[in-house]
Amino acid sequence: MLTKSQKRYLFAIYRLGQNGRPVKSTEVASVLGVTKASTVKMTQKLIDEGYIIKEPYREITLSEVSLIKVSLTVFSSQKNL
Repeated sequence: MLTKSQKRYLFAIYRLGQNGRPVKSTEVASVLGVTKASTVKMTQKLIDEGYIIKEPYREITLSEVSLIKVSLTVFSSQKNL
C-alpha cells in the first residue's frame, strides 16, 4: 500500500509527465517544495516498488503498467492528498 507521501510524489511525476516527456528530479522537488535529496530518496523507494523507471543520472518515467496502476491509485485517493 502506498503512503501519503508516495502518492504525492507519484501524482507530481504523473502531472509533470502528462505530455509524455520524462521528468527531472529537480522538477519534482520544485513542485512538491522539498529538497532534491528527499526526492532522490523517495525516487529510490518508488523504483524498488516498481512504480517508476529511472536509470542512474537519467530522468523519471512511468512504465505503461505502472502508469495505469498509478493513475488508479493516485486518482482514487487524490482527495486524501
